Amino acid sequence: MNQMLLGFIVILFLVAIASSKRQGEKRYNQLCKVAEWVVEEKLGVFHSMSNHLSWILLVAISGYIVIGCIVGQLNSYLLLGGVVVYLINYYVLEYTPHTMWCLLQGGLLSKRQFIAMNWENIVAYRWVTRGEKLIIKVDYKGKGIVTRKCELIVPQEMKIYLEEQLKVKLPYFEVTLEN
Repeated sequence: MNQMLLGFIVILFLVAIASSKRQGEKRYNQLCKVAEWVVEEKLGVFHSMSNHLSWILLVAISGYIVIGCIVGQLNSYLLLGGVVVYLINYYVLEYTPHTMWCLLQGGLLSKRQFIAMNWENIVAYRWVTRGEKLIIKVDYKGKGIVTRKCELIVPQEMKIYLEEQLKVKLPYFEVTLEN
């Protein structure tokens, strides 16, 4: 009985993650229609594989729980290991540069974020180059006292326009270029 309860809780947790991810993508697609600029860089192999891995892990963990509850053999250590691997993959994706994002009237929004980075919530930003890619690192206020970080890949043709927008919206910042 305890295993079934644990399995049910984990499945609810995984379904909540999947549905919030789906809602975030739906909101992003709606806001992209009214965005000033939309960036959609090609996904790298690692990023694409990590996206697929997260969905595969969600299905595999849920399937393992259902089968384990039916058969009556649910190994909680194996279940915990699957959840840990999923969370590691989730946070690896969280800290890789975002390739799909848009510039809105009120701020910036990435496809992988649920909350837009409004201009008034941006704490700091800086430009970084990695190889041939230009990246803007943005620190912004999340919920409560948390400061979140986001890295956005910026196409060269958009850099000047984005810099102008940032200077107008955030005139009190000094910007640095890191290498």
